[in-house]
Amino acid sequence: MKRFAITTLGCKVNQYESAIITDSLKRFGYKQVSFTEKADIYIVNTCTVTSKASYQSRQMLRRALRLNPEAIVVAAGCYSEIEAKKIASLGIATHILGNVEKLNLERYLERPGSLSEPFIKVSAIKRTSELEAVTLEDFPDRTRAFLRIQDGCNTFCTYCIVPYARGRSRSLRRSEVLKQVENFISHGFKEIVLTGIHLGKWGEDLTPSDTLSYLLAELLTKFPECRFRISSIEPPELTDNILELMAEHSNFCKHLHVPLQSASNEILKTMHRPYSPEYYWDLFWKAHSTIPDLAWGLDVIVGFPGETKTHFSETLKFIEELPVSYLHVFPFSPRERTPAARYPKQVPGREKKRRVRLLRELSNRKRREFMSKFVGKTLEVLVEGQSKKIKGLSYGLSSNYIRVYFVEKQMQSNTFALVKIEKLI
Repeated sequence: MKRFAITTLGCKVNQYESAIITDSLKRFGYKQVSFTEKADIYIVNTCTVTSKASYQSRQMLRRALRLNPEAIVVAAGCYSEIEAKKIASLGIATHILGNVEKLNLERYLERPGSLSEPFIKVSAIKRTSELEAVTLEDFPDRTRAFLRIQDGCNTFCTYCIVPYARGRSRSLRRSEVLKQVENFISHGFKEIVLTGIHLGKWGEDLTPSDTLSYLLAELLTKFPECRFRISSIEPPELTDNILELMAEHSNFCKHLHVPLQSASNEILKTMHRPYSPEYYWDLFWKAHSTIPDLAWGLDVIVGFPGETKTHFSETLKFIEELPVSYLHVFPFSPRERTPAARYPKQVPGREKKRRVRLLRELSNRKRREFMSKFVGKTLEVLVEGQSKKIKGLSYGLSSNYIRVYFVEKQMQSNTFALVKIEKLI
């Protein structure tokens, strides 16, 4: 039996697609092993959202070759979509597959490929107009499953390579979403995370068109035994209807991740972001007035071309004044093909690092401030298993995205438990 190993870089959509690849290979008779073990086939589901992500993708391909120089090494996904020729020139993969091809990986494994002459199959993803439905029967995490209901993006923010790697926005039909949700629930999953590259645009490309809020309303009502969470959603798509559904339904996780990127009007306009700091501010407080104990995370890009110390101070002050739960902070990374890579007034690397450090320190403070509000309170937690980091404790995730550790008292994994929070660790 041939052995395969897979590793995933990047977003939750990539994690979902890696689960599809894994499930498919197992059904074709392959045995999965850890990426640290010797295997016949190594798959790196790559990312290229930043130059660091591209570098990490190359690192993982080289690691696979060190583990077994005779193995089939597959570079799959976004980095392959953008830089197939570069990967081929480096001699670090035998097979290079795009985002469409990787989901049918088993059909390409028998095609001849070598490090000097790799097999390359990368279709023109910008011409892909439909999102293929894939039935997934297993997921590495036996309690929470990711479900990709949307892919691609039409917005083309000036810094972002993703539309070039993922293509135009396209949605999974409602009937297919319901089918996959039913399938996950029948296999025992207690939480489903709806994911997409531009999730809030789900349904706009369908005929007839549909909306994310209508889909959520059906899911929450039809499957009350399952908890639903949404991944990152853009500010303009976080509608009143979605907020009302979250307030009304206990099985809609009280957690939102809403990218900010900058709190400078000037920088947001240069980024081609379709909102202002004032809009974001009002949206935040509307959500918090509607949903008690809401967890709110955000993304920030620092060091965007032309971002002065004054612009950065505006962003820092803006976030300091909001009781957010956490930040994901990224230094600006110029990506070839994007307009921002050619903009003047690029911020020096040392200054970008300084700004990243300040915001990550702020994120740590915000996270602890948010969690401290729940000391002495009882939270419903989805039990995920025994902790490998803290001996003798089990762990789980609350609706509002708090990782909770507790002494196991005959609590089974993949069950909901009420846990009183005693302290922060």
